[in-house]
Amino acid sequence: MAAETRNDIQWLRCIAALEVVVWHSDLIVKHFSSNLITQTFWEPLGGIGVELFFIVSGYVICMRAPHYRTGLAFLRSRIYRLFPLYWIFTSLVILAYFLNRKWSLHGLELNPESVLSSYLILPQQRHPILGVGWTLEHEMVFYAFVAILMLLPLGLTMRSRFGFGLVLLALGLSGFFLGTGPNGETWDFHLTSPYLLPFAFGWLARLVNESGSGSGRRSAALLGSFLAVVALGARFGDQQENLLAGRFALTAAFFFVFWKAERIFRIDNLVNRSAATIGNASYSLYLSHWFVLSIAGKVLGQLPLSPSLGIVVRLLGILLCVVVGQVLFTYLEKPIDRMLRGRAGKPAARLRAGRHAPRLPNWVRGFGRAASAAPVAKR
Repeated sequence: MAAETRNDIQWLRCIAALEVVVWHSDLIVKHFSSNLITQTFWEPLGGIGVELFFIVSGYVICMRAPHYRTGLAFLRSRIYRLFPLYWIFTSLVILAYFLNRKWSLHGLELNPESVLSSYLILPQQRHPILGVGWTLEHEMVFYAFVAILMLLPLGLTMRSRFGFGLVLLALGLSGFFLGTGPNGETWDFHLTSPYLLPFAFGWLARLVNESGSGSGRRSAALLGSFLAVVALGARFGDQQENLLAGRFALTAAFFFVFWKAERIFRIDNLVNRSAATIGNASYSLYLSHWFVLSIAGKVLGQLPLSPSLGIVVRLLGILLCVVVGQVLFTYLEKPIDRMLRGRAGKPAARLRAGRHAPRLPNWVRGFGRAASAAPVAKR
């Protein structure tokens, strides 16, 4: 199956991952500096890269799902794609917990239920053992919905996929009436969650692309309709829901700009290749960055550093996260993905970064070399 060139998607993955890393970069400076991002104007939007990830996921899954033979094959491919690396980092959290109880994340308390739910990425009322894994719980719920759709008689026709997008919108809108936090009802927070809205927007955006003529008008209509749905949710939500609605609107508009400027990101140049490099490794970067920043922060906290070095240390920490993420992608994530791909029920389509799907970058020779073909859709 021919691969589709969508370097704008790699750009969006890059930006989403870096935003999350920047938001968490207080971890590396908090022991010697009081200048924290969590205390700046960005505080209401911190971690907004997560919503952008969800939109990208909706778009890419809508594009890829029809190429799987069955819903089970699709779901199996998603499990093979997400679980191995997630298990590794979840196990590292548990190991750290036994080495030093003070290193636990999000008030971690190990019990059979939390361990099993975390490893299986099942919906929970609180954060999973690996804190950033709460986003993967929403991903898996979305994948399960897609798999169910594939089991229905209509399958993944254009009409059924459009109806599915509307169902996701309705479920997401209902979430504004039922709550948005992981401390609420488990199934309300996941099966009828406001976080289904960005998945729906990405899903419908892909259908607009496939519609052919008139897609420009349809894309503008989609954005306007989505903003109206979000505004309706905010109308009946509390302050927290209003903030979340604003984040959805902002990420949808941001995605729209990149979506319409796709040709710019297709140009073969250093900037686009560099963004594609980070976008390829965004899953490894997302799962590993907390460890990198936290460990580095604990080490630096033992040194007599001046608070004035906060910005420099923060930037170096972000760069270190990117390097570690790329190394993990190249030598861990990608080999595992290749090994398991044949068991997923189809040859995996590869979303190529750039025109000619260049080879993996060589970090010894310098950052920004040609990026590899991206793995299957991920967080």
